Amino acid sequence: MKAAFLHEKRVGNSRLVRAAIDHPVFQQLADIALFGYGPLAILPDILSRISGISDAFIFGSWAARYSGQAVGHVGDLDVAVIGHPPRRDLFQAAEQASRRLKIETNIQRIGPEQWEDEKDPFVASIRSSPRLQIRLFEEEAP
Repeated sequence: MKAAFLHEKRVGNSRLVRAAIDHPVFQQLADIALFGYGPLAILPDILSRISGISDAFIFGSWAARYSGQAVGHVGDLDVAVIGHPPRRDLFQAAEQASRRLKIETNIQRIGPEQWEDEKDPFVASIRSSPRLQIRLFEEEAP
């Protein structure tokens, strides 16, 4: 078997290259790239600079796919932040994340009291589906 991780095709003077998604180790390589360059690597740096955030999660279709659920096309990235950060800062963070990740990023601000409200339908939908913790604060070594 050839160890080609890429497929190459020449069209005139152009060379078209794409990932070999049929390669046996494609998913493992994609996971490594996602770990180092994906939302869970990029968002902590962006969000930790904003005051008023106590917690943050990725939710929605991106979190479902990352958690192994079969979902269709993932067109955007949904992020929930718990706290009272300035809306302007969140808007700027969403723009920065969208540019760096090359996927539309939507950040929803949820107040701590709303997050604790078990009857809130939006919060209930987030809590009942896959969500990924965004590590905003460095954990101290023992």
